[in-house]
Amino acid sequence: MARDNAGQLIRHKALLYPATGAGDTESRRANADAYILTAGDMAKFGELYGGDVDDWRVWPLKAESLAGLPATTVVVGGTTPSTMTA
Repeated sequence: MARDNAGQLIRHKALLYPATGAGDTESRRANADAYILTAGDMAKFGELYGGDVDDWRVWPLKAESLAGLPATTVVVGGTTPSTMTA
C-alpha cells in the first residue's frame, strides 16, 4: 500500500514463514496431513487472519505486479519424513 499510495518508504521487509496465498494448491493438498501444520490448521489460521482471498494485500500472490516493492528476505522451513520423530 505504501508503494501505491506514495506512503512512507520501506527499505526492507522480512517475511518469516509467510502464507502468501490461499485456497486449494498442490502444496496444501500434498501436505494436508503434515507433521506440524495440517490442512485444518491452515484453514483455521486463514479464518483468524481474515480478509478477502482475492485481495493482494492479504495474499501477495494475487498481485498483478510486485515491481517497486522493497527488498525482501523470506524465511521458509520444511521437513521430510526421514527427519520426523514422534
